[in-house]
Amino acid sequence: MSSMGEFNLQYKKLNKAQKEAVDTLDGPVMVVAGPGTGKTQILALRIGNILLKTDTKASSVLCLTFTNSAVEAMKERLVRYIGNTGDEVNVFTFHSFGMKIIEKYFGVLGFDNVPRLLEDTDTVILFDEILHNNEWVHLRPRRDSSRYFKDLRSLISLLKRERITSEDFLMEVDKEVKSLESNPENISTRGENKGELKKEFLAKIEGLDRSREVAKFFNLYEEMKKEKGALDYDDVLENLVKIVEKSKNALVDIQEEYLYVLVDEHQDSSQVQNEFLKTVWGEVEAPNIFVVGDDRQLIYGFSGASIDHFQGFKKNFKGAKLVTLVDNYRSTQVILDASHALLQSVMTDEKLVSQNKDHHPIKLFETEYPKEEIISAATDIKEKLKSGVRPEDCAILVSKNIQVKNALLILHEMGLPVSSLDALNFFDQEEANAFMRVLKIINDSGDHGSLALSFFDKISGVTPLEAYKYLSSHNMREFSLTSIVSEKQTLFGEAMAAQKWIQKLYKWRNDSQKYDLVKLVGVVGEELFIEDKNSTSLVAGREILSTVLALVSREKERNPELTLEQFIVFIEKLESYGEDIPVVVEDKSGVKVLTLHSSKGLEFDYVWIAHLDEHSLSGGRKMGFVLPEVIAERIIEQDIDRVKRKLYVAITRAKRFCTLSYARNSAKDREQEIARIVDD
Repeated sequence: MSSMGEFNLQYKKLNKAQKEAVDTLDGPVMVVAGPGTGKTQILALRIGNILLKTDTKASSVLCLTFTNSAVEAMKERLVRYIGNTGDEVNVFTFHSFGMKIIEKYFGVLGFDNVPRLLEDTDTVILFDEILHNNEWVHLRPRRDSSRYFKDLRSLISLLKRERITSEDFLMEVDKEVKSLESNPENISTRGENKGELKKEFLAKIEGLDRSREVAKFFNLYEEMKKEKGALDYDDVLENLVKIVEKSKNALVDIQEEYLYVLVDEHQDSSQVQNEFLKTVWGEVEAPNIFVVGDDRQLIYGFSGASIDHFQGFKKNFKGAKLVTLVDNYRSTQVILDASHALLQSVMTDEKLVSQNKDHHPIKLFETEYPKEEIISAATDIKEKLKSGVRPEDCAILVSKNIQVKNALLILHEMGLPVSSLDALNFFDQEEANAFMRVLKIINDSGDHGSLALSFFDKISGVTPLEAYKYLSSHNMREFSLTSIVSEKQTLFGEAMAAQKWIQKLYKWRNDSQKYDLVKLVGVVGEELFIEDKNSTSLVAGREILSTVLALVSREKERNPELTLEQFIVFIEKLESYGEDIPVVVEDKSGVKVLTLHSSKGLEFDYVWIAHLDEHSLSGGRKMGFVLPEVIAERIIEQDIDRVKRKLYVAITRAKRFCTLSYARNSAKDREQEIARIVDD
C-alpha cells in the first residue's frame, strides 16, 4: 500500500468516537451513526486501517451497502485514501454480491446454468402471462385486468424478504378466517342480521378470500421462473441464504475468503439479509463483522426492514461493541434540535452536536394551494442563487413521485435549471406518445385512430385548426395512410403542412421494409426530432429517442427476431400495468427535486420540504389485499414513527437553510390540515 499520505491526513481529523470505530478491528462492532457524523468516512478509513495494521489482503475485505451510487462513492474514496489497493477491496451492494455467489454455486439451487436476472419489465410480462393463462375469481377483474398488479408485486416481494412461503401465507389466511367466523363477538345480536356475522367481519373475510388467491399466484410465478431459469430481484438474497444453508462448502468458502466484513446502512437490512449474516458468521467465535446504521433513518420499512432487525445484531453477535457517533459535520444546531424534537434514537440517549456554527431559523410556510408552495420555493431559491448558493446545492423534497414531476415542470417554467429528470416517466411525455403513435402507423397503415391523432401532435407541424379542418373533410372509417397518400396534392396554404406530414409518414412506412428494427427506430427518431435541437422543453426529443432505442435494443437481445408489432405490444403492456419507464436523460446540473425516500444519503445547503399536509405525508395507497394479522404485524409498519423517520431524513439533508411548507387546500379544492407531526 504505497499511497497512505491521504489516509494519514484523514485519520488525524477523526474525533474520539470515530477513532474508536476505526481502531476496533477485532470482533463484532456496531456503530450507531446519526446523519452527518461521517459514516462513509469511518467505513473507508477502517478498511485502510485493517490493511495497514493486519496482514489481511485487500481482496479478503468485504463491504456491503445498499445502492450502486454508495458502491461507487466508497470505491472512489478508498482509491483516494489508500491508492490502487483500494480497487482490490470487495465493495458490493447486497444484491450484486448475492449474484456473484449464485453464479458460482447455482448448482446448489438445482439450476443447470447460471440463472438470468429478471428486470422490472420482464416481471410485468410474466405477471401478465400468469393472469391471462389461468382462472381467477378475484385477481383479474373483467373490466380492469391490471387492477391488482402493483399490490400483487409488492406483496410477493414483501413475503419473500420476510422469508414467508406461500404455504405459510395460506395457512395464516385460513387460520384468520376460522378465527373470525368462530368468534362470538363478531356475530350480530340484534336487527335483521341477528345470528349472522357483522358486516365489517364479512368484508374482512371477503378480503382474505382475495388474498388466498395470492398464494396460488405466488406458486405459479415461482414455477414459471424456474422453467425459464430466471430469478427476480428478491430471489437473489433468498437464494444467497439458501446456498449457505444447504452447502457447507459454500459456507466455509465465504468464511475463509472474507476475513473482515463491513455492512453499511444496516438499519435498512431485511430479515433475509440478517439471516445471511447470522448463518455465515453467527457461529464464528468473535467474527470481524462491523455494522453501521441509524435507527432514526430506517425508511425502507416497506422493503421488510425493521428496528428489530437492526437491534437484533446484538443478539445474533453477542459481545458486540457499541460505538455511538454524535458529532455532526453537516447541519446547524437549529436543524439538529428540530430533528431531535421530531424523533429520538431508541439505541442511544445522546443528542447530535453540530460542528457548524451558522444559525438560520427553520421556516414554516403556508400557502393556499400546492402549486404556490413550489412557486414560493422557486422564488426563494432564485434569491439564494443571487447570494452565491449554487443551483446543485438546492433541493425540493416531496412525498410522492407525481409531486416530483409537477415540481420539475414548475421550476422549469420559472427558468430554473433542474436535474433529477430521470424521475420523469416516459409515458407522461407528450413527445413519447407522439413517437409511439408514429411507430404504430408505420406498423399498421390502417390504424386510423393513431393516424388521426398524429395530426394533433406538435411534432407533426400541423396547427390544431388545420388538423381539424383536414380530418373533418375525410370519412374516418376509410381513413388510412395508403388512401390519403394517393390523394391529389394541394401544395399551397396551410394544407401543405398536413401533406408534408403524410409524406413523412409514408417515407417511414417504406423505410420499415428496408431497415432492421433498431435502425428504423433510429432513423424515424432522428428525422422526427430534427427540429428539436434548440428545444427548450423539459425533456428533449433526443432523450425520448434514447429511451426508445434502449428499450428496443434490450428486447432485441432477448428476442433477436423481434418485430415492430411485437415491440409495440410490449410497450402497450407496460403502460397498461402502470409500469414507470424512466426517461434516459443526459446529466444536467441544477436544482434537485426528489422524494423524501430518494433524498437519503444526500446533502444540500438549502432544502425546502413541500406538501407537508397530513394526507400527502401520512396517506399511502391502500393495499388491495387484506393480510392476516400475524403477517401484517411483521411486514406493514403502521406506526407514526414511519412518517417521523421520513421527515427526519428529509430535515437532516439540510446544511444551513431548511423550510417546511403546506397548502390549506388541495389542487382539487379539498381542505387540508398541516401534518400532525409537523404541528406537534
